[in-house]
Amino acid sequence: MAKKNGGKNGGTKTETTVDQTKETKMTETTTVQVSAEVEARKVVIAEDAYNLTTDQITAALAEGFIRWAGGIPRGDKATVGTRTTAVTDVTISADKSPTKKAETQPYEKLEAISAEGMVLLSGGKLEPAVLRGDEKIDPRTAEDRIKGACDHYNYGLDLEVKRMLRKALENEISGPEKAIRKLAQAMVDLKMAKNFEQALVKARKQYEEELAEGGDQAESESE
Repeated sequence: MAKKNGGKNGGTKTETTVDQTKETKMTETTTVQVSAEVEARKVVIAEDAYNLTTDQITAALAEGFIRWAGGIPRGDKATVGTRTTAVTDVTISADKSPTKKAETQPYEKLEAISAEGMVLLSGGKLEPAVLRGDEKIDPRTAEDRIKGACDHYNYGLDLEVKRMLRKALENEISGPEKAIRKLAQAMVDLKMAKNFEQALVKARKQYEEELAEGGDQAESESE
C-alpha cells in the first residue's frame, strides 16, 4: 500500500479528527495537532465503509457516478488489495482517546460526482429523514430516521452558505480596509503584484469597482 498508517510517531503531526455532534449527529472533520503513538490498523474497504457490494462500486465507477477521492486532504492514492484506490484517515486525538494515545483508522474513500452517486453513497435513499413532530413518543420508524442524499447535501450546502455569510459579516464589522488589505495579500501570494504596496493599489481599485457594480445593480433592480 502506498500510504502506510501506524507505527510510532515522535513529535507533533497534523491529524484529522472526526467528531460527532450531539445536536446534528453529523460528522464534522477538523485538523488538530497531536503528539502520540498511532496504532496501525487495517484499511477499512469501501464495501464496509459505505455498505455497498463490490459489484455496486465497480458499476458506479464505470458509469461515472462515483470516484475514488483524490488529492490531499480528501484522500491519498494507494493500492488496497489489487485495486488503486484512495485512502484517508479517521483519527481520535490523544486528548480524546480513552487510551490517551492517538488512534487512527484508515479507510477507502469514495465521493459522488453525480446525483446517482449521491443516492448510492447515501444508502440508496434520496429523501431526507422524516423530522420528529411534537409527540411525546416518537412515531417514526427506523426507516424514517435514516438520512438520505438530501440530508447530506443540505448539510454541506448550509456550511458553505454560513462560510459566505460569515465572511460578509467580518467585512461589515471590520470595515472595508481590512478586506482590501486581505485581498492585497492574496494578490501578493498569487504573484499578481510585485509587492504589497502595488497590490494594495490594485485591491483598493478592485474593491471600489465591485462596490460600484453592486450599487448599479441594486439601482437597476429598483427601477
